[in-house]
Amino acid sequence: NDSENGYHSLTKRIPRHMDLKRVQVWCSVCLLLMVAVVARVEAQRQKLAQTGMKFLSVSTDARLSALGEGGTAIEGRSMSLFYNPASMARLGVLADASVGQTNWIFDINHTYASLAVSPFSGDYGVVGFSILRVNYGNFYGTRIDPNPANSQGFIETGIYQPTAFTLGFGYAYAFSDKFSVGGQAKFASESLGESFLGGFFNKFSR
Repeated sequence: NDSENGYHSLTKRIPRHMDLKRVQVWCSVCLLLMVAVVARVEAQRQKLAQTGMKFLSVSTDARLSALGEGGTAIEGRSMSLFYNPASMARLGVLADASVGQTNWIFDINHTYASLAVSPFSGDYGVVGFSILRVNYGNFYGTRIDPNPANSQGFIETGIYQPTAFTLGFGYAYAFSDKFSVGGQAKFASESLGESFLGGFFNKFSR
């Protein structure tokens, strides 16, 4: 006993639940500060008519579109690469291929193809390849003419054709008849044409 030996302890043990509570409070405060900073930065950023890669959200298969684009509704097809790669795991055959074209609004054509292969009876999973190309059609290019003598206010720069495409490689494996996993890596590119700024032409591509 410290008091019996003439010593007095000035320390006080803090209960463990109080330490955890303080940590939780500090973490909550830091999280709120981070959210506030990010929200302020995003509010200061101005986005004027910016868009990109919107063609990736367009459904390519008519049947799956009628089913609400539910990728889990159809299994064992190479088209699963465009919706849910894990559904490709139950292929059932050596290979499956799909080719088609979707005619979108304003004469925008989506041409796609997919291939799924299940070697060794699917013991090592299923591999797949996909490609998608978008043809937006022809556009008449114009730019602002600073010359006040031009009553139209613009100059025609010719016809241009925006394009976009993706290449994908996927893999899927079925652990059982009720559980399967899959994924796909994609390379996407989009060319939106050219712009005229300060006497220089800049090509927009993603």
